[in-house]
Amino acid sequence: MDKYIPYVRKSSLSKSQDEATFETQLAEIEKYAAVWNYELVMHPLTGKPFTETGSGTTMDREEFLEAIAYMQDSPDIKGIIVYDISRYCRDVEGGLRVLREAFLSNGKALVSTQQLIKTDTPAGKLMFQMFLMFSEYEVGVINQRTSAGKQMTKERGGYMGGKVPYGYQLVKRTVPGSSVERQMLEPEPKTYKDVVMIRELHDNEGWTFFKIMTLLNKERQAEIDAGKKPRHGVWTYNLARRAYARKLPDEMIG
Repeated sequence: MDKYIPYVRKSSLSKSQDEATFETQLAEIEKYAAVWNYELVMHPLTGKPFTETGSGTTMDREEFLEAIAYMQDSPDIKGIIVYDISRYCRDVEGGLRVLREAFLSNGKALVSTQQLIKTDTPAGKLMFQMFLMFSEYEVGVINQRTSAGKQMTKERGGYMGGKVPYGYQLVKRTVPGSSVERQMLEPEPKTYKDVVMIRELHDNEGWTFFKIMTLLNKERQAEIDAGKKPRHGVWTYNLARRAYARKLPDEMIG
């Protein structure tokens, strides 16, 4: 019975883009091993498959490198088995290099259950390269679409996550030009006037952000002296600069 190390990886993409869960991958690997009469060799310390979450665009992954080292140090282990070529990697250059250096040069094989590939034959190596190229192409398309979607959301005033910028508030509304509802950034009436003032002083009066910061802190102290709760904490140069930089499309602040 040939022995293989199961390696499962979940990408850093969202679940909707990468639905191959750890459980799904392991279940398919176990089915494949049963059909081909393989013995699955687990991690020597945890007794579980080599598992990690991370991008397949790099070969420098901790659990992956540990699995490689364990395979190379174990003469009776024939290779590593993965659910899909994309779980091995999404980098043609790096993937081929590791295949040559860690697998082929040591008489080891990489097995992929979804593509029915085993790299210890000429046909297997050819198919491996073809699917690896497609895998790299696929992640490039995903990244391109994600980048375009983020840019479109940003241009429409959409909330990109993180701390809500000073002077704005989150409001659920329909994205202009579509029927999709999402959290959008809109001016917050009480504090947005500070943002407007910062832009006017900087653009029209030529004030530096340091001078603007000083003025805002004087106004803040005046509010405290008057027994009022200040609209903002202590202003710094970077806070004034960031408040100036965040702008929404005209249709969102009209």
